[in-house]
Amino acid sequence: MRERERRHGNDQYRAADRDQFRSLDRVADAAEISRRAELSRQKELADSRLGHAFTEHVDASDEQLRRRAEKGVNARGHDEGFIPENATRWQSDAACVIAADRLWRSPDAQQVRGGIEAKLRAGQPVKSSFEERARLSQVLGPGWRHDVYGRSRVSQGRQLTQWGDDSHAVAVYRWDHANGRWYLHTCYPDPHPLPGP
Repeated sequence: MRERERRHGNDQYRAADRDQFRSLDRVADAAEISRRAELSRQKELADSRLGHAFTEHVDASDEQLRRRAEKGVNARGHDEGFIPENATRWQSDAACVIAADRLWRSPDAQQVRGGIEAKLRAGQPVKSSFEERARLSQVLGPGWRHDVYGRSRVSQGRQLTQWGDDSHAVAVYRWDHANGRWYLHTCYPDPHPLPGP
């Protein structure tokens, strides 16, 4: 089991936890949430190729979001070559960590990961990343509107993003071939309705 965890686990998202790990609770699991957030930040700061969930979608200031919605320059100061319709962030570490955790443990995500891992073990070519989405109300509960914030492109960043009941969370997970584990590449709130199948 230890070898399997080393090859297919992650410090944050252990393979052994997939089925039995309960949902994180903001209060009861505050220390674990803080640990995961700090670990993600350290990885992002050490190598931006390992993700940007916290640098772009938690730690971004209001001014950085406004600049991104107006000019397409992200929180790290890079011109992305496009201006997103909305520049968004989570209002806390807990919102990001809980959303990423619940998306990671969804039945669809488990099925996709299993398929990718099986192909990787068999040496077959496969896209080694996946995206998971779910309504914000599903991943954060009824008070989710307190957990999200954004600036709109239509107003050149001067107006706040409008959030609807069908707004959703997005997480992208990637397989690190060098270390043999999954990592969270990004996680952000999206004000648009959840796309259809």
